[in-house]
Amino acid sequence: MIISVGKTSGFCFGVKRAVDTAFENANKNVCTLGPIIHNQIVTDELNKKGVQIINNLNQANGRTVIIRAHGIPKHFYAQMKNMGINYIDCTCPFVKKIHHLVEKNYNDGKKIIIIGNPNHPEIIGINGYANNCAHIIKNLDEAKSFHVDTNFQYILVAQTTFSFELFNQITKYLSCDNIQIFNTICDTTQKRQIEAENLSKVSNKMIVIGDSTSSNTTKLFNICQKNCCNTFFIHNISDLLLNKFNIDDKIGIVAGASTPSNVIKEAIFLMEQLVCNEKDFEQLLNESFVTLHTGEIVKGTVIQISRNEVIVDLGYKSDGIITKENFSNSNEPLCQLANIGDEVEAIIFKIDDGEGNVLLSKKKLDLQRGLKLIEKAFNENSIVTGKIIGTVKGGVIVLAENVKLFAPASHLSNSYIDNINSYIGKTMDFNIIEFNRAKHRYVASRKKIISSPVSKIKVADEIEGTITKILDFGMIVNIGDGCDGLLHISQIDNKDKDLKDKFNVGDKIKVFVIKIDEGKNKISLSMKNPKDNPWYNISQRYPQDKIVEGKVARINDYGAFIYLEPSIDGLLHISQISNEHIEKVSDKLKIGDVIKLRVLASDENKKRVSLSMIDVEQ
Repeated sequence: MIISVGKTSGFCFGVKRAVDTAFENANKNVCTLGPIIHNQIVTDELNKKGVQIINNLNQANGRTVIIRAHGIPKHFYAQMKNMGINYIDCTCPFVKKIHHLVEKNYNDGKKIIIIGNPNHPEIIGINGYANNCAHIIKNLDEAKSFHVDTNFQYILVAQTTFSFELFNQITKYLSCDNIQIFNTICDTTQKRQIEAENLSKVSNKMIVIGDSTSSNTTKLFNICQKNCCNTFFIHNISDLLLNKFNIDDKIGIVAGASTPSNVIKEAIFLMEQLVCNEKDFEQLLNESFVTLHTGEIVKGTVIQISRNEVIVDLGYKSDGIITKENFSNSNEPLCQLANIGDEVEAIIFKIDDGEGNVLLSKKKLDLQRGLKLIEKAFNENSIVTGKIIGTVKGGVIVLAENVKLFAPASHLSNSYIDNINSYIGKTMDFNIIEFNRAKHRYVASRKKIISSPVSKIKVADEIEGTITKILDFGMIVNIGDGCDGLLHISQIDNKDKDLKDKFNVGDKIKVFVIKIDEGKNKISLSMKNPKDNPWYNISQRYPQDKIVEGKVARINDYGAFIYLEPSIDGLLHISQISNEHIEKVSDKLKIGDVIKLRVLASDENKKRVSLSMIDVEQ
């Protein structure tokens, strides 16, 4: 019997993070909005630990709500804030990316097309970022019946677990100049579907493991069944009928993103028992040892230490080897990092190195656990302690919890740093201001920890400052208390081509504060008074959802410009005039009409106020 297992089978990153979070918080009065995962085994186990499923926010009853990887509609966040509900957001980063993409393009007046199951929670969440106005297409027949209006621009996105093959068919049919297509199917989903396709073509029997309510597992079953008539869909090991298999079978095993790894391992174990009677004594003796798998975390006892490697007894037929580069980030000798008899934990990255040894990495496991601690510090805005081990362009490298972090030079101090190398070797406290597993980007800052004068400064303050550095694009100006600001060349009155012809380091100049980023401790300065700009402070004067009154000033094909106050006109896009489709703006409005509107967004930099008449009583 030959058993082949898809490499990407089991929990994907987003699902694993959500499930791990649910188990880690099981005793902290939490609940999940909908099942955390489409797998009854997991949700039953969580329920036993007190993590119940709620179907609406009214059922939270003072508990912290865990948002699953599928994500939620945008207005749910506002509801939770209004209801005083705490939450832990485990939305998959790939789904979050779709939310941002849909929201931006919808606010820009584009129509949204979503490929996927309209009843799936991920699709419901994405549609919420298009004000529930997206066109949802679930199959090729619906794509063929969809009418593309040439008067509008569209963007098309897809459910992350949608069939890659069907997505290509639908987008090939819908492809046209005014539809911009984004393939948002998760990369792991694509790989998993390709593995199922390839395995099912070379196997005489296929086992698909997962819950029948899981969208991505059902797609795997459909792919396998197309190529292999003997395809079995099982929920757990009790569904596996061993009498359906024999020793000569070539079996392929795949599992959906909602399938725990232990269920996959148990299926492999049962398959292997079928051939046990055919094995000789030596094979049985070898298999009396523990069974190891790549990616598994194991414990072992150090039995030998050399200059370049640590040998570990795993209770397996072969010993484990941890090379120096896989043991620690430290440059100290291995004899100072480990002792014979020590128990160590490591992760398996190769079962056989060609000489029968198992290759392990303690450093990779330390990194995985360290990343969890760094992510927790990021979510809780807590402090981590790290040692600065080197410099790179724009900042330093910090080692904290076995994870390398990047700390920008501007986040190490409130004032300009002349010699950043002087920080190497120092141990300091940091906040984590960015945590992105997908891009392996982890950014640290000391801005909130060190005493910051930024909180004493306000936008529009007029300050006398001292020029400390002249650059090609502007000047660094000290505005007191060791605090520096950037005076960009575009904000300098009567500027010459070369700033050094007019200004000198040490000059005293009057500046205005135009922007403060307390999170990054950055201050933007200008020699122009921001209060002279009619768009100054526009987002506070016209916040989102504020009801305002304005007069129709101009009408064009795509909407109307509404006079709000001197020098401030807002844009009312044609799609925001009515829930019903209208051909011309002039069918509903005429110049001079005074109407009530709701603010969708306002942007001082873009000099834009977006408005809507929908759901506003006139």
